[in-house]
Amino acid sequence: MKRSIQLISLLLAILVFAGCSANSKPKLSSLSPEEQIEYLRDAGVEFPSGFPAEEHMDFILDIVRQAEEGVYHTPVVSNPAAIKAAEDVAAAVKEYYGH
Repeated sequence: MKRSIQLISLLLAILVFAGCSANSKPKLSSLSPEEQIEYLRDAGVEFPSGFPAEEHMDFILDIVRQAEEGVYHTPVVSNPAAIKAAEDVAAAVKEYYGH
């Protein structure tokens, strides 16, 4: 009985450790806005002159949060550059989490 408890405890410890180490990245939306934009640019997201990131920070960070939560939908906006940026941001967020 004591041996079974030790074995179960060991297995639980391994599972907890594996779960913690597998998720070592911070949540993207928990980074500062500047760090999020930096990651997105490093991931290849381009913010064209018709949609500069600095002027649309709230929109971009909202897309990051939506993509993290799995509720992202293409935004209904009239600016094609905004739609492309939103799609690219959502794809970069998925890549960040390995999806």
